[in-house]
Amino acid sequence: MKKWLVCLTVVFCMGASMFSAFAADSTQIILNGELCEIPEGYGRVFVQDARTYVPVRFVTEQLGCAVTWDESDNLVVISTNDMSDFYILQSGSRFMLHQKIGMPASPRIEMDVEMYYDEAECRNYIPVRFLAEAMGYTVDWNQETETVSLTKAE
Repeated sequence: MKKWLVCLTVVFCMGASMFSAFAADSTQIILNGELCEIPEGYGRVFVQDARTYVPVRFVTEQLGCAVTWDESDNLVVISTNDMSDFYILQSGSRFMLHQKIGMPASPRIEMDVEMYYDEAECRNYIPVRFLAEAMGYTVDWNQETETVSLTKAE
């Protein structure tokens, strides 16, 4: 009897984890009213610990920024097209450094989680709310449709 109960519990847990994995794949990103589909090979959207993670490069490029990787220091450098702002993320860090050209001090914006690095994909992921709000976007979550909406703040 105990063996059956243990087996049933294991099967239930495996099924529940598979369900949450499939649910994460259905999360959508809407940018200024347009669906933002991540092309194959550019990463994925997933939910972990009640946060929607997105690939740093794809989303920042969609937000109109350039992204470079500094391999020697493990840094992601994000720059706006007019080069007036820079955002620097260190892999495994909870901080984003923001530098505005002509400003002497660089504020540090702290996340409550670390940036996630997927070794199999060689890709950095970050909570979309943190990244978008740091770059001046309003973020809304629709639980019913599992959709994150990003709108440029005016």
